[in-house]
Amino acid sequence: MSLEIDEEEHSFEMHAPYIYKLTQFLPQGIPKIVPIMISHSSESFNIEICDILSQYFRDESNTFVISSDFCHWGSRFGYTKYTPTGSLDDLISLGISNELNNSSNSLKVYKSIEVLDKSAMKIASTGSSKKWKDYIKTTGNTICGQKPIELLLRIIEKVREDDDDHSKDWGTFKWIGYSQSSKPITFSDSSVSYASAFAVV
Repeated sequence: MSLEIDEEEHSFEMHAPYIYKLTQFLPQGIPKIVPIMISHSSESFNIEICDILSQYFRDESNTFVISSDFCHWGSRFGYTKYTPTGSLDDLISLGISNELNNSSNSLKVYKSIEVLDKSAMKIASTGSSKKWKDYIKTTGNTICGQKPIELLLRIIEKVREDDDDHSKDWGTFKWIGYSQSSKPITFSDSSVSYASAFAVV
């Protein structure tokens, strides 16, 4: 990546103080950390990195942390998908011309965003990287860590297939939190969503 992209990326800088705080008094000390930034990549790269990382995933002394916001919604993010009914089948892009069509019978914008995000959470919990990829393609949801989440799902699938001694629920995400930075109700409003999950393997 370019120096400019590297300087603008802040996820590791946000996590490092928490990791330090939680681990500074452990008998084994602060853990070694290997930050990996993944964005757009080819299928061959995904297969190769999945093969490499799955070896470390099998080692119980390792922990994988994926950092990602969920939906970045609003015209300033270039994403205004909206479902008036709560179904992903009727997604439209809100614009100035139709923002007042949000009648009392329709979902509020922030509730529509929640439908988008909770659908993503449900799909991630299936453990299927293909369903996750299809969801992103269908909705365009602006989940900034969508590629690393897909990669983690692929790694879990690979280990489950290769080892053949894991239950169907092994490695599935358990969601423990969801919130939005604000509650948008019009096209001109904006919000970023946050979701937290863990999986024990």
